[in-house]
Amino acid sequence: MNLAVGISGLAQPLPEGLGFVELKLGLHGRSKGLQGQRAKLPPGVSVVLRAGDDVTFPRKGAPGTGHFRSSEEVRSSWQRTLAAVTALEAVGVVFRTPASFTPTDQHRDALVLHVQRLHQACPTAAFIWEPRGLWEQEDLQALALQTGLVAAVDPLAVSVPRGPLAFCRLGATQVERGGYGEADLLDVLDSLAGTERSWVLFEGSSASRNARTMIELQDLELDHG
Repeated sequence: MNLAVGISGLAQPLPEGLGFVELKLGLHGRSKGLQGQRAKLPPGVSVVLRAGDDVTFPRKGAPGTGHFRSSEEVRSSWQRTLAAVTALEAVGVVFRTPASFTPTDQHRDALVLHVQRLHQACPTAAFIWEPRGLWEQEDLQALALQTGLVAAVDPLAVSVPRGPLAFCRLGATQVERGGYGEADLLDVLDSLAGTERSWVLFEGSSASRNARTMIELQDLELDHG
């Protein structure tokens, strides 16, 4: 298994063996500060960029934002995102959609159209989708196959979709309870068995510690493999 472990942000020490860091593009899409963060990363640590929220989240007082609308606001936000991908040499782009982005035909069509354009503009990056709300796993897997998207999942809650890349985010609920135990992380590794390539991202106050443990467990498995 080709596994890369990452953390969200640079607020914590980077554990040895870290594969990537998630950096978030701000509301106004400025990548200058992110380039400074990129320069702090040691060799071999990649960047995964979280896209600006104007692409997917409707903003109060800005009716053209969110939901992959065919609007100047969304086009402008995507242009800034793609410029940041180039500047940061990002290997992937994460975009989250709110619960209001429901599985209607209109939303599906908008998603498919935008992803097609993204693959044309930036063919080497992985595009990772984190939906909230009513989307079923079957919907996610079908759209992933249709568009080349990577559906982000919590591997302790749902099965990991099979494909060229698996993306797992571990953080919110469990971190609030004090982080993941070794047994949890072994379960994550088991859930990724058979995947071609996997990125596992930790966030929250325990992210660095959890990432370090995951890296150590993976090293032990490789030593005994």
